[in-house]
Amino acid sequence: MESSDQFAVIEGIDGAGKTTVCEHICEDRGYTYMTQPEDSWVGEVARRGLNEDVEPACDLFLHMAAHANQQTKLKSELQTGSVVMDRYYHSRVAYQAVQSDFSPKEIMDFHRDWTIEPTQVIVLDLPAEVALDRKEESKDKFEKIEFLSQVRSVYKDAFGDRDEVHFLSADRPRQEVLNEVKRVLSSP
Repeated sequence: MESSDQFAVIEGIDGAGKTTVCEHICEDRGYTYMTQPEDSWVGEVARRGLNEDVEPACDLFLHMAAHANQQTKLKSELQTGSVVMDRYYHSRVAYQAVQSDFSPKEIMDFHRDWTIEPTQVIVLDLPAEVALDRKEESKDKFEKIEFLSQVRSVYKDAFGDRDEVHFLSADRPRQEVLNEVKRVLSSP
């Protein structure tokens, strides 16, 4: 990856504004937009687990399979420019640590030797109550206040001390959030 190219990940609980921020970055900076799970049959199987009754470990490994399937495409995109990813393994760590018997460290360890690491991660931090109020469409099995509050805590506990991870308050006007995201992405 050339030094001018970067791999930015936008994270946060459901309703925090990840997709809006990613779309703005792509429009403003010409980044390639990617999302997890990806748009493939593997990603579709992982997405089906969001509304079906599957064991938590199965849900985790379905999403990891979609993640693994996407690594080749991600590597190829990074060879030609910058990428912004709407969710990445950080979501799996936060969500699956709450719903499964795996710890955040165990889930991170599952990804260690084969996952492309982002240059920057921005976690859009927002109270669960505010995030759910923003959701206009039907909610999946994870979109409950208590669950999302726990997920928010895992994000902070698991990633709060990493240099490449930036927590930004998303409980402000959209333009303020977008301006701060741009500032973070412009910093070394």
